[in-house]
Amino acid sequence: MLRLPAVAALTTAALSDAAPAHAEPGTLHVPGEVHLATMGTAGATGVAHTTRRADGTWTGFSYTGTQHSPHALVSAVVNDEQHLLFEDASGLPNRPWLHHRIGRSDGSWSEVSGPPDSSGWTAYLAVAGVAGELHRIRRSIDDARLTHHVRHADGTWSSATIVPAASTANTDVGLAGVGGNLRLVINDTAGGRVLPSYLRYPDGQWVQTSDVPFTPAAAEVTAVGVRLAQVGSELHAVVYGSDRKVYHAVQRSTGEWTTFHDVASQTGAPGSPVSGVSITASLGALHLAVSTQDNRLLHTIRFADGRWLPFGDVLAVTGSPASGPFGVVITGS
Repeated sequence: MLRLPAVAALTTAALSDAAPAHAEPGTLHVPGEVHLATMGTAGATGVAHTTRRADGTWTGFSYTGTQHSPHALVSAVVNDEQHLLFEDASGLPNRPWLHHRIGRSDGSWSEVSGPPDSSGWTAYLAVAGVAGELHRIRRSIDDARLTHHVRHADGTWSSATIVPAASTANTDVGLAGVGGNLRLVINDTAGGRVLPSYLRYPDGQWVQTSDVPFTPAAAEVTAVGVRLAQVGSELHAVVYGSDRKVYHAVQRSTGEWTTFHDVASQTGAPGSPVSGVSITASLGALHLAVSTQDNRLLHTIRFADGRWLPFGDVLAVTGSPASGPFGVVITGS
């Protein structure tokens, strides 16, 4: 989940308030389900969840458990179960508390234990499913290093290891499973146009791979945050730029990256500054969700042939969760 400061409204044509969330004929049946979660504002009701079915319909929002004041919300699907992780800023004197909840096909949620050495406030969190296991990257407020854990299929966690990558108190990462490997891309901590990239093999070895070139048309734009998703044989990256626009590129199976382009040029602009960005793969399609600073949740799909749907307004068909939305994560199944 990527949260960003208030900025001026985008200049591209705004999305109509009446835009549907992709219920039009011809785009109803996109294989697979995607899960979308959002948070309430601090001190209010916590994590709300909805599902987009393959026929294009959305379920109404429901809450995953008791009330919290969450932040650092992330999600991944592993073995047909949805893993939601977030930190709870409420409940003095026992804060902070890093929650890990698992959602199952019958709609139930259960709380499970996380790694025992996740103390202190969480500054940044990312998760990805790899070969039936959940991988977690965390950066605490007190330590800028990136810590890596693996949750095995039996529910046990590995001990902590440090990712051998330079990081600062502003580091943001994109994480994705690529076959049996974990791919990690870091936004340039200096705010540049080159994104360092790493690969973790199943034996635990980390290697640095070729940097990802953030090359939008506007030369002055730099990366603020990055998100990854593996779709088939291609790795997709979405970057939130310093100009407060969302950019997309693809790494082909040859290893070459396409040029990053402004997503709004094909989907329509959100109509308000974006406050959260998330992407996921679902059976050959890329799903992108954004939250905006005027409390909208928008969703679009990119098909394998490169076509994008216009942004659709999720809340127009689901109704609005209480005291939100604030940030967004989307996860495919």
